[in-house]
Amino acid sequence: MEAILHIEKEILLYVNGEEVARAMVSPTVGDLLRTARTPDAALHFHASITVPATDAGTQ
Repeated sequence: MEAILHIEKEILLYVNGEEVARAMVSPTVGDLLRTARTPDAALHFHASITVPATDAGTQ
């Protein structure tokens, strides 16, 4: 399986062309257990990034 993200590098998240988050991530057992609740193994992840909440539809 090919890696989608290289988590040893800084992760940048863009929404509608605007950067909304930038962070280094670390693998955790908690992230893996939380995402393992789904039977689809393609949705199991061992790291996560926090994204700030925004008001939907305000632009």
